[in-house]
Amino acid sequence: MPTRFLIFLFCPLAVFCQSDGSSTLLLKKGNKTIGRYFKGVPMQFFTTEKMPVSGIVERISTDSIFLSQYNIRRIQTQNGGILYDTMGKFNLQFSIANIGSFPAGRQKGKNIITEGTLLLLAGSGYLVLNIFNTTRQGDPPFGEENLPNVLIGAGIAATGFILKKAWPKKLYIGKKYQLKVIES
Repeated sequence: MPTRFLIFLFCPLAVFCQSDGSSTLLLKKGNKTIGRYFKGVPMQFFTTEKMPVSGIVERISTDSIFLSQYNIRRIQTQNGGILYDTMGKFNLQFSIANIGSFPAGRQKGKNIITEGTLLLLAGSGYLVLNIFNTTRQGDPPFGEENLPNVLIGAGIAATGFILKKAWPKKLYIGKKYQLKVIES
């Protein structure tokens, strides 16, 4: 008897537990989900025209995304304090087909060594220092004796440059990355 009473008591509450009708947008790389965007989550992306867009997701439909942007200003009070005030709210609507890329953000395994910055700086520094010292001593900087040292410095700098270009700055929607809308 008490279980029937509890079911009868809590059944009307199921009406209030329905979703708000907003869907979820998934950023996928193959079968792996990289990002999830739903109502209330901040989102940054670049349009197909390379325009940066950022805002808070208000709603996602099957073919559109609705964002809100807030214009927050810093105002000084009469007694010298600082107050932050919302000066305006802007509602934006974009087609999901108009999303061109997402910022790469923090990537697993990326650091100053694997990104190539350290190799680029070390190779360039060694190359400049070597050329400066050989010129100061009166030797030809690209002579037969110094050429292996110049090639080593240039090779290290070139390796750093290639590694720096290999890490993506943006995740472009297309063959590798896809957007998928999940209806709720």
